[in-house]
Amino acid sequence: MEIQKIDVDKCFNITSTPRIYERFKPTSEPIYDPHIFEQIVYRCEDCAFEIFFEDKDFQKHSRSNFTNLNQSENEELNNYLKDNDIQIKSFLDFYCPSCKTPTRLFFSDGYGGKHGEYIINIDFGLTIKTS
Repeated sequence: MEIQKIDVDKCFNITSTPRIYERFKPTSEPIYDPHIFEQIVYRCEDCAFEIFFEDKDFQKHSRSNFTNLNQSENEELNNYLKDNDIQIKSFLDFYCPSCKTPTRLFFSDGYGGKHGEYIINIDFGLTIKTS
């Protein structure tokens, strides 16, 4: 088994939400509604299958140790983090529904901004390649 880093810029439509849009004039209207969550879409590097995430998916896994992977894959990823001295607070992991590649996304989250919205930043991701 080999652990590989995900190219987050290539595999995600956005890596943070809500997106921040600037106004061109102080009197102009916002060009988006900050209370509507924009879905984060992950495209598998192996098979191009798209997985859609909502804010509740990240909230559920925020600062949790729950994993959707089997014990050996979970241990392999945890050892990789330990060996590379990577400190994380939150992750969400899954098997790609199409090609079954074990994938773990690491993210930071919290509340803030002008309206107290839930903020998500995809920091990086790892996959386990079996061949």
